[in-house]
Amino acid sequence: MTELARIKSLSKYFQHSTQFFYVLTDFNGIGIYGNPHFIGKIKEEHNGIAGISFSSIIPEGDIARYRNALRQAIAKPATPVNVDLHHEFIRGSFTLVRWELQAFPNANDSTECIQYMGVPVKLMQDTEAISADRKISEQERYNAYEMSAQALWRMELEIPVSIEWSAEQIIQHCRRYGYIAECNDNMARMYGFKNSNDMTGSRLENIINLDNPKQLELFTNFLNNGFTIRNAEAEEHDINGNRLYFLSNMTGIVEEGKLKRVWGTQQDITEQKKAEEDRLRNELFYRNLIGDALDGILLTDINGIISFASPSVERILGYRAEELVQTHAFDYVHPDDFREAMAAFENEVKMEPVIKYIDIRLKTKYGEWLYCNVRGHNMLYNPYVGRMAIYFHDDSRRKATEDKLKESERRLRSFDKKK
Repeated sequence: MTELARIKSLSKYFQHSTQFFYVLTDFNGIGIYGNPHFIGKIKEEHNGIAGISFSSIIPEGDIARYRNALRQAIAKPATPVNVDLHHEFIRGSFTLVRWELQAFPNANDSTECIQYMGVPVKLMQDTEAISADRKISEQERYNAYEMSAQALWRMELEIPVSIEWSAEQIIQHCRRYGYIAECNDNMARMYGFKNSNDMTGSRLENIINLDNPKQLELFTNFLNNGFTIRNAEAEEHDINGNRLYFLSNMTGIVEEGKLKRVWGTQQDITEQKKAEEDRLRNELFYRNLIGDALDGILLTDINGIISFASPSVERILGYRAEELVQTHAFDYVHPDDFREAMAAFENEVKMEPVIKYIDIRLKTKYGEWLYCNVRGHNMLYNPYVGRMAIYFHDDSRRKATEDKLKESERRLRSFDKKK
């Protein structure tokens, strides 16, 4: 969704209101949108509010209080902050407006915009139907927030619970008395329901498995963190038993020392999490495959400097991987075999190998020379490797057997000559 489209979605439920002022600014307080009811009040001074600092339409004496409220809203996204500010709607006469500021975070958890809902204090005091107005305000705020959230829900407690109770006691109470009072369709579909109507009214314990240690830890952290938590990873299951992963935000509503309800939003990261698990599985697979390989494996740059050594190298030559990294591969080649090894390496770099395997002596950690069968593979142009791969294995037993056969043949030829 583009910025403009998102702003229009947020203002959808307020643009025709004749009771409430509605404004959107960025986190610096620069205007983005104001509903006609508010713009109509300030039109003598300003042609709309876009691009105008909100502090410019309040008296200087209110600016410090306004900026403090702005900072509080940014510090606690999705948590309403109230502040009373004066506005000169009629020249020479100031009207006190009670504003409720609320920050809306974007996908990167940084404040994207500030929502302002306001009503003249005198109207609040004079109107007997103010309680009904507040209900409307709650619903309108929910509707606006719903447009910016991937998944939104409200858990209500049939019996509020004292915040003085232990985390374990509160969790057991929520398990018994908590239910999903509201949610949007996105939330319902994440859990396998057709729409929000099918999910609304579900008991909390039927939606969230509080016996799951990870889910229990999340809820415990929420309680211990002052009834708020931001971008916490949660593992759950839908109604069909499929595992789900979310980034969860929760805010508890505490009144008169009791937790009454919890608002929450969730971002589905199941596909991302599964992809990470697949990558980890593949990485562990190849690590173990290389670690248990019979061949030693070295990766070098075009000059022969070692950047990787497999664990199997230690079993063959005695060197730990970290002892070989940043050393030159040819430092371990016997001087008499150096020219042959260098020629084979250079031919492989040019992708013109004459032979694929060579038998040369390599120096062990203990100063001995070990006959090894060595082959190179040019992977310099592979974007995922970008190195020369050198494979080798201990060939000393075969070499010793071969030498014995050669010695036997020599002796046999010598015996025949004597005859």
